[in-house]
Amino acid sequence: PVLNHASVTSLRKHWVAVLVCAILGMVAAVGYSSTLTPLYRSTSGLYFTLNFGNTASDLAQGSTYTSNQMLSFGMLATSPVVLDGVIEDLGLDTDANELARSVSVSTPRDTVVMEISAISPGPARAADIANATAKHLASVVEQYAPRAADGKATVTVRTIQPAVPARYQFSPDKKVNGVLGGLIGLAVGCALAVVLAARDNKVRDARSLTDTTHAAFL
Repeated sequence: PVLNHASVTSLRKHWVAVLVCAILGMVAAVGYSSTLTPLYRSTSGLYFTLNFGNTASDLAQGSTYTSNQMLSFGMLATSPVVLDGVIEDLGLDTDANELARSVSVSTPRDTVVMEISAISPGPARAADIANATAKHLASVVEQYAPRAADGKATVTVRTIQPAVPARYQFSPDKKVNGVLGGLIGLAVGCALAVVLAARDNKVRDARSLTDTTHAAFL
């Protein structure tokens, strides 16, 4: 009969194997993360305002209009009309479609604030891309926005948070990967302990004897 089925006792008996598997999983995950290209992310912030209206009602309507247009403005940020200028300014060896994969836009709901994030293997380059994208987006928005009677742009875009080079990489996250690797190794170690316990059919103590014979131990 098979003794020492999966139980806390079996894990205690093979705790060394469980611990070794957990450590190996953690080391393997961290080691693999070290072979990947580190990526850095920088973010710039923009503020959009509507340039007409003097009364409180006009200002409120202008704010609502601008807020409703934020999604469209965000789509412009990753379009060739903006990114082609970024590529030219920074001398990047890529095209707009490829660069768009490393640029992301987020807009908090019901606000006129936009965050433009750029990802690059170099922290300084990521900041340059984010700032250049913000600059060209502001120019394009003011160019494409409706004009007032005097011919001036009705939308103004201001930078409220310039991107700065990140101090730490955001990907790969060695700490998170190490923890995940350790958990996977722990699971493998527990499974290994159960297998070793299940294959152990020797009577090693009184409890094993009573479990096998279903008789009282004297």
